[in-house]
Amino acid sequence: MVVGRPHETEWEPYDDAQATPAVHDRIREAMVEGVLAPGSRLKVQELARRFETSSNPIREALQRLQGEGLVLINHNQGAFVRPIDSQFVRNTYELLALIEPYLIRRFVEFALPEEIQELADLIGKFEEHNFADAQIYRRLDTEIHGLTYRRHYNKQAIELWKQKRILVGLLGRRYAISLARRKEILKEHRLLLEAVRHQDIEGAGRVVERHVKGSSIHFIELLRADLPR
Repeated sequence: MVVGRPHETEWEPYDDAQATPAVHDRIREAMVEGVLAPGSRLKVQELARRFETSSNPIREALQRLQGEGLVLINHNQGAFVRPIDSQFVRNTYELLALIEPYLIRRFVEFALPEEIQELADLIGKFEEHNFADAQIYRRLDTEIHGLTYRRHYNKQAIELWKQKRILVGLLGRRYAISLARRKEILKEHRLLLEAVRHQDIEGAGRVVERHVKGSSIHFIELLRADLPR
């Protein structure tokens, strides 16, 4: 919930706990979109005015963003937007390449028939959509991966996956996926489905690792091509 100026006749109490998640998301998106430029200083009072909230949700959001690697905090100089460079992207994807194979292996081992069918249906929808709309593509891709991880017992790993997944999703909005990479994504999803159907635990892990690393290479190539020369 983003708290602005309360309506004169419909005022509700200010709730920092409710405001923080929305403020965190909005600040993060502003960083990814370049509205808050890499290297720029993040002043709490200025951000509070910009996002129409109090200073507490801003401080909490900056702490969370520091944990995600998007904010650098120097106790003497304050908080700054972290530059999004190829090293940052590589590090993020390397974490995903460790987490996702770990999560998929348990799904393959314990997947129910209805979950396998749901996965097949989602992959079918993904193929029918064929990257026609970037927002729908990202939603379906997240649903495919989310389905295979949602019942895993390690909730901390799932939360870390979600955090990094959201981050690369936001970053990816700046670029179009190449035709070659699109073909690879479709192929990787089909290979994953085949591994799940055959209860090939290690095979599924290898497919997911290949999937993440392929996305990483493609993203870094796009990022480097977009850099000022």
